[in-house]
Amino acid sequence: MKKYYKHTIKNIVQIKNIVTIEYLELPVDYVYPSEKHEFWELVYIDKGSIFYYIDGAPTFMSEGDLFFLSPYQQHSIKGNNERSSNIFVLCFNSVSPFLSMLHNYKTKLQRSEKGILTKLLEEAENTFALPVRKNASYLENSRFGGEQMIKLYMELFLITILRKKNSSKEGNAFFIVDNVAEEIVSSVIAAMKKQVYEKIYIDEICEDIHYSRSYVSKLFKEQTGKSIITYFNELKITEAKKLIRETSCNMAEISDRLNFSDPRYFNLLFKKITKMTPIQYKNSIHRV
Repeated sequence: MKKYYKHTIKNIVQIKNIVTIEYLELPVDYVYPSEKHEFWELVYIDKGSIFYYIDGAPTFMSEGDLFFLSPYQQHSIKGNNERSSNIFVLCFNSVSPFLSMLHNYKTKLQRSEKGILTKLLEEAENTFALPVRKNASYLENSRFGGEQMIKLYMELFLITILRKKNSSKEGNAFFIVDNVAEEIVSSVIAAMKKQVYEKIYIDEICEDIHYSRSYVSKLFKEQTGKSIITYFNELKITEAKKLIRETSCNMAEISDRLNFSDPRYFNLLFKKITKMTPIQYKNSIHRV
């Protein structure tokens, strides 16, 4: 029997969730209040112009402009007070590290790129009752496979824009994407080391580096083999060993300094990680 080989397809960009699909016709004095969220936002100016404020700084966008907003960036939209504008807004979740290349990326769309967005919007109009915001309401006679087609058009569009950015003067970006995960994990570890004497708030760390908690947690586990909390607990116990060696603090004082809620929990965690109690460690000869 002839032997066949299966080739695994590499998915460079994958859309996990669709959050918002909307086509808006804005008045000249339109103002969208400032907000931030954990997902990506794509804004395309189909007609007119707007001011797009990112972290307080204005970006002028005119007809044909596209802008990518990363998760957790503060942003708002204002009309130009001269003429009305039509904009297309698409919000989505993705854990692809390649999308970091599109952070605050602004570009003018070519006809072929506009064509993909047109097909995406057409598919959405025949699948959902637009706009799609908090809840997606399906049309009674929605197209077969409509959701999947929307996802495929979104991924096609994102790959097309990534290729465009990489082939332009702006980017040898693909050469540094492999380091994105390492940079994210390094940032998390650096933040944990600064907070070793405090309680850790993972959501705040993720917000500071502009990535979702689920994405950061996944990358961290892949890179270190440990969860963020496990790694942080090990940092605390390493610091506890240092305090035992270098200070005269008793175990309750060390537990308190490292912000453990209960000395008994500190004792149990210390033993779990080092295979000995804090007192046994203090009395041991080999203090690693």
